[in-house]
Amino acid sequence: MKKLTAAQHRYLDNATLITASKLVFQGLEKAGTRRYLLSEIADTTSGGTPSRKNITYYGGAIPWIKSGELNDGLIEQAEEYITEEGLQKSSAKIYPKGTLVIALYGATVGKTGILNIDAASNQAVCAVTPKIKKDVSNRFLFWFLRSKRPEFLNISFGGAQPNISQKILRETSLPIPTLQLQKQICEFLEIVEQKQVSQKLSNLSNLPPLLSNVREAVTQVEELVAKVEEARGLRSEAVEEASVLVRSASSHVFSSDEAEFSSCPIGEVINFRNDLIRPIDGKSGSLRFIGLQHIESHTGKRIGEDRLMAEELTGRKFKFSPGEIVYGYLRPYLNKVWVADCEGVCSVDQYVIQPESALVDVWYLAHFMKSQTFLTQAIELTHSLILPRLRTALLGSISIPLPPLSEQCRIVTYLDYLQAKVDTLKQLQSQTEAELNALLPSILDKAFKEEL
Repeated sequence: MKKLTAAQHRYLDNATLITASKLVFQGLEKAGTRRYLLSEIADTTSGGTPSRKNITYYGGAIPWIKSGELNDGLIEQAEEYITEEGLQKSSAKIYPKGTLVIALYGATVGKTGILNIDAASNQAVCAVTPKIKKDVSNRFLFWFLRSKRPEFLNISFGGAQPNISQKILRETSLPIPTLQLQKQICEFLEIVEQKQVSQKLSNLSNLPPLLSNVREAVTQVEELVAKVEEARGLRSEAVEEASVLVRSASSHVFSSDEAEFSSCPIGEVINFRNDLIRPIDGKSGSLRFIGLQHIESHTGKRIGEDRLMAEELTGRKFKFSPGEIVYGYLRPYLNKVWVADCEGVCSVDQYVIQPESALVDVWYLAHFMKSQTFLTQAIELTHSLILPRLRTALLGSISIPLPPLSEQCRIVTYLDYLQAKVDTLKQLQSQTEAELNALLPSILDKAFKEEL
C-alpha cells in the first residue's frame, strides 16, 4: 500500500467532511447533472515573484500571498507585502477581494482559500474566477475544489516536489446544479466542517433528497471515526501512564529523601575523556558520528548516526568507546544520555564520560543521569544561562546516591524491566496506530460505495 504523505494525513483528519463533499458531488453525477470543464465556466491565472535581489520590491502596501498561507478558508492578511514597483516588474497581479485561490505545488498542493482582501500572489497560487453570465457561484467552486484535493494529491504524489498545473485544473470536470442547490450544498458542507454533524444536521429540514441521503452516511461516518479516535486515545493513554510509572520509579530510587545509601558528588566517581580527533590524527575510511540529534531524549536510545570521512574531518570531535557515556551538556533539559555500544566520535557539545568501575556501574550511572532527580539539578544549575550548558564543574557537583555495586545492578535490572514493559506498549501502540490509519480510509471507501 502506498505510504501517505504528511499532507494526505492532514486531509484525512476530517473524515466526515471528506465523506460529505465526495458523496455530494457523486450524487450530483448520479442524478445526471450536466458537467462542464472548469475552463468552460472559470478563468485561471497564477501570480509571480518579484526579484529577491531588489529590496525595493518588498515591504510595500500590497499583500502578497504564498501557497503556504492558503487555509481552506478566508485569507485576511499576508505574511509579506510588495511595492507597486515590485508588482510592475514581475508577473504578479492583484486579485480582488472574493477571489478563489488554490495551491499548485509544495506541501499545501490542492489547498484552497478565498481572499478577504485585495492581494497579489506568487506563481504557486492559482486564482480561479467564474466567467461572467455563468450560473456558478464562487462558494460552490470553492467546495468542489476542496473535494478534489485527494485526487490532486494523488496526481502530485511521487515527484521531487508535489505539484499540479493550471492545465490539470482547467481539464477538471464538475457538475453544475441550479444556483439554489449550489447554495444549499455550500450551507450543508459548512455545517459538516463545524463538526458535531449528527446534532447540527438533524436540525436541518426541507433538505433535497441528495443532501438527506448524504446526511445519513455522514452521521454514520462520524460515529465510526469517533470510535477509532477513542481507541487511539486509550492506547496512547496506556503508554503515557506506563511512562509516568517508569519516571516515578526512577525518581523514587534516586530521590535524596528516599535513598537508603550515602551520596557523593558525581564528579568523584567519573572521569571526563577529552580525547580529541583532528584531521591530522585521522586515517583513511569513515568514522561513526553520533551527535545530539542521534540520541533520543529521556530514553537514551540511539536513533541514527552519520558517517564522517576521517581524512576529511573538520572541526573538533571527541572519541568514544563501548561502555562510555555520551552526554549532551548543551541544553541539558533535552536529557540526552547514551551508553555507547560502539566506537566513534561525537560533537564537542557532548561529554564522553568514563565511570570509575570499582565505584559505579555504567548502566546505574546512565539511569541516574536520565532520572528526574539528575535533570532537576541540571536545570537549576543552568537556568540563568541564555544558552544553557552544564559545564564539567557543575555536572560534577550533582549528588548521586551510591549503594554497593550489587545493589546498583539490582536497581538497573528493575528499571530495565519497567522500561521494557513501556517499550512493548509503545510497539503495540505503533501497531495499533498503523491498523487505525488503515481502518479510516477503509471506512471512507465503504461510505463512498454506499456500503455502510
